[in-house]
Amino acid sequence: DSGSLVVCAGDFTDDEEAHGDPIIWNLRRLERSHGIEGHNSSILAAGFSPTGSHFAFATHNGRIAIHQTQDWKEARRIELKQPVTGLALAPDGRALFAGITSGQEGGAAGLLRLDLAAGKRSKVG
Repeated sequence: DSGSLVVCAGDFTDDEEAHGDPIIWNLRRLERSHGIEGHNSSILAAGFSPTGSHFAFATHNGRIAIHQTQDWKEARRIELKQPVTGLALAPDGRALFAGITSGQEGGAAGLLRLDLAAGKRSKVG
């Protein structure tokens, strides 16, 4: 039940060194449900699809990863050239909206619409 799940980005090893892998927690059982490994950039945004069937997160290096929540396998990876600071999956699951920034202080920000079926990208606004 995705309504009882929450995601935290980052973990600490015994030597207190942080890394950016997302960790999914089950709030009903108050326990760690799943971890997704292999991502070495800071996670800036994460969220679940409205149906709970997918989980997506975005990193400082411009990677967006979409995982199926049934088995937590990666369903899709999108590489952008700039940091992704926010994301949302459309209610119908056909598009993902990504807030982007130039990565420079005071740099331009924008919103991208990523059509997941067609693989097309377009700027919004």
